[in-house]
Amino acid sequence: MLSGQAVGGAMDTDELEQLRQRYKEIVDEMGADPSRAAYYFGRLEIVTKQLFRLIDRSA
Repeated sequence: MLSGQAVGGAMDTDELEQLRQRYKEIVDEMGADPSRAAYYFGRLEIVTKQLFRLIDRSA
């Protein structure tokens, strides 16, 4: 995963860990119910956008 040093700024590691946990939870749920893949990909897209905002703020 990304570290604050990898993107050159001081990154909120707590927020990064929360996003990592959300990814893991969503992927685990998706594995349990693949028939709802579009729903889970939508949730992953939201978390990804939050991750990029976090990276932008720390750059």
